[in-house]
Amino acid sequence: MITEPVFEKIEQTTYSDHSRYECRAVLIKEDDGYSVYASRLPGVHSQGGSRKEAIANISEAFVAAIESYTSMSRDIPWRDADVDASGEEVWILVDV
Repeated sequence: MITEPVFEKIEQTTYSDHSRYECRAVLIKEDDGYSVYASRLPGVHSQGGSRKEAIANISEAFVAAIESYTSMSRDIPWRDADVDASGEEVWILVDV
């Protein structure tokens, strides 16, 4: 079981200068590293040569997606979690 942060909008906390999201992501071991996706935010995918790199990359992708939606004053298209049974679920905290 992983104790690090990953991707689903479970909780959003708003501060005066940013918002913090607690999120859930799914890591999948590949031959040459890891692929990873945000389970509740469509289109947010990344990869990395190591588990740590993949988690850092999905965090950046998640922040970029949230910033894009909010800068255009669009609702964030949260969806039901889609978890690949072969993947490892991880949690992250992201400041946007």
